[in-house]
Amino acid sequence: MILSLNEIETTVLKAARGAGYHWGLAEEAAAAARWLAKHDLPWAATVGILLAENTVRLVGTDRVMSNPLVAGTWVCDDLARDSGTPLKLTAVVAPLWLAAVVGVGRRAEPLGVSLEWPAAAFGTLRGALQHAAGDLANPGPAPVSIRTRHPAGEAVVGARTPSLGGRRVDEAVWRLLADLEKRTYVPASVRSREMGAGAGTSDND
Repeated sequence: MILSLNEIETTVLKAARGAGYHWGLAEEAAAAARWLAKHDLPWAATVGILLAENTVRLVGTDRVMSNPLVAGTWVCDDLARDSGTPLKLTAVVAPLWLAAVVGVGRRAEPLGVSLEWPAAAFGTLRGALQHAAGDLANPGPAPVSIRTRHPAGEAVVGARTPSLGGRRVDEAVWRLLADLEKRTYVPASVRSREMGAGAGTSDND
């Protein structure tokens, strides 16, 4: 099936909420999904891992940096200090999502960011994808190395130009997202109709 970037973003947002993420991380997941889909990267191959109960459960534990959404926001904050020291994370689940969160979050920054995990390399500059190669759909947990580079005022040269139009998504993946999204629905009741949901207590249409 062919879906727009808006459909992908909004559905992943609601699916992430249904999976148990709070609003902030659900919004990170949605923005990352759109960014990955925009650049034709395999977001759909790993979104099930991102939204799996075991991954969501990492939030708020002593292994929180294994969650790519949490790790990505932390990396963006740490890179903003530009200490020049490479960052190393030991066991990130679905590291492609960490790379996407960093890519989205570094749009206004002049520094380029390079990420590497086993058999994969990934680079962004000002939120534009520079290169992505190797085992991008690695489910992890995998060690990830992150470093910044100084492009010395260069423009975004060599960046991949995203293709226009919708993106093909496997129906099984879309069903998974739809099932998670349904968890956010409020069950119909007399009280919900009295409060204005749907057509109210009288439906004459």
